[in-house]
Formats: sequence, structure tokens, C-alpha cells
Amino acid sequence: MYCDISHEIKYQKPKIILCLILFFFFFQSACFGFYEVDQEQVKMIKAELIKQFPSQKAWLETQFEHERVAAAYATHWQRAMQILKAKNLNTQSLDLLMVAYKQEAVLELWGRNATDQPYQLLKSYPFCTNSGQLGPKRCEGDRQIPEGFYQISAFNPKSRFHLSLRVNYPNESDLKQACPNRPGSDIMVHGGCSSIGCIAITDDLIKEVYLLALHAHQQKSKLNLYIFPSRFDERFMQNQSNLADSLSTDWISRESLIAFWHSLKIAKDQFDQNHFPIRYHINSKGNYEIFSEKK
Repeated sequence: MYCDISHEIKYQKPKIILCLILFFFFFQSACFGFYEVDQEQVKMIKAELIKQFPSQKAWLETQFEHERVAAAYATHWQRAMQILKAKNLNTQSLDLLMVAYKQEAVLELWGRNATDQPYQLLKSYPFCTNSGQLGPKRCEGDRQIPEGFYQISAFNPKSRFHLSLRVNYPNESDLKQACPNRPGSDIMVHGGCSSIGCIAITDDLIKEVYLLALHAHQQKSKLNLYIFPSRFDERFMQNQSNLADSLSTDWISRESLIAFWHSLKIAKDQFDQNHFPIRYHINSKGNYEIFSEKK
């Protein structure tokens, strides 16, 4: 908003005050997350959740202290519950899995209630934007979204990008194969529509994902995130050699990139068949070795 204050102050004082008020409102909204929340609705949802999960009262009260999380509960909790209800799932024993495909620019949310059951696809969320190109992240500043098997390690209710979930990059594999001393860090799944190696899905969609992830995390289940370069469709596989040629760098050769993608394809094919968590081992060279068993 532009405010013209070039005239004499004594004649423009009311306009100046109005402009300053409007400027403060919009600045606060853009930078500090000022939200108009239905406080009564928030109180009702909070009371309902505490009634459902009395043992989690202290944890829930802590979550509702964060303005953006409280706002997400007010506007997106019922929507999140409908997603679970459609698959006959509940929050009491929620086990979530995230699967991302870089080429297709989509983040999938999978869920189940028992560890002896396969995951069900709950919903797909499009990336708002993409970053880097195909291939794993290897160095700080390369703008790459990682590829491989990760976990959500932290929640940030005051993110620069509304709400965010921290990815545990670099993992053990990355540390053995990335640039020495500077593999990069601070990889997130977050709101907004900008990315330098992160997965951005807009402020609106991150609210839904964040709430479901919070409740799954509270059940002590690991929040796994699988990031694949592609769905490994026929077109990708036909162009794989050319892609590897164009993407090879000082830190990843054509041959090692093809081998890396081959291990990820084995894992994806296995997950597509049984919808159980991928079981793998990271060897001394940092390569993924995929186990064939489903459990």
C-alpha cells in the first residue's frame, strides 16, 4: 500500500495516522502471521481433543499456544478428520508416511492404524513450486531437493513459510556421499510458494499436513518421508542414461547416479506392491541396500 505524505503534515495528519495503521496491519499480517481466528471454535476444538485424549492434555495445550497452529485447528481440523474418516482411520493410533515425487511435483500422504496393516493413500498435494533438478542433494547451495529415505525430525509453528516440518537431511547416506563439511541443511516440507531445496505446498495445504503429522508424531510413530526423483515410468527409464549424463557432477558420476536410482526404483516397486514401509540398510559407502521382506 502506498501512502502519500508529501503534503503539509498539519493538513494530512488524519490521513497519515490512517496510513500508518493500515501499514502496520498489513506488515504484521505478512511478516508475523496475524490471523483472525474464531476463538470460540478454537476453544471447542481444543476441549473436544482433550476429552478424546486426556493423557495428552498438556501437549495439546502447548500446541494451541501457537497462533498459527490454533488457526489451523480452527480452519482445517475437520477437513483433516474427513480425510481419515474416508479411509476408516482415526487419530488414536495414526501412523503416517509421506512420499514425494520430484518430477511429478507431488507429495502423497499415506496412513494406517496398525503396523501389521498396509498403508492407504490419503491424499496427494501438488508442489507449489520446484527447486533444482533431478538427482540427489550433495552440496550446500545446490538448490537440490534430496532423494532417498528420511524422517520428519522437528515441527516449526513459527516458520518463515507459515508452518514447516524439518527433514533429517543429511542422513547417514548423504553424509557418506555429499560434499565434505558442507552437505547442506535446513530442508523442510513447508507452506508458501518458494523453495531452495525444500518441498513447498502453500500455506493452505501445509495446515492439513501439519495437523495430521502432529497427531501421528504424538503417537510416537516415526514419520517417514520417501523422496523419489520420479515414479520411474517408462519415459523416465528410457531417458535415464541421458539424464544421468546431463546431471553428473564432481560429486556424483553418471554410473553412481544410475546405481543410486536403481536402488530407489527397487524400493519404490516394492512399496507399490505391498504398501508396507521400505526396509533398507545403508552400507559403508552410503548406498541403499533394499531388503525384500515387507516387515
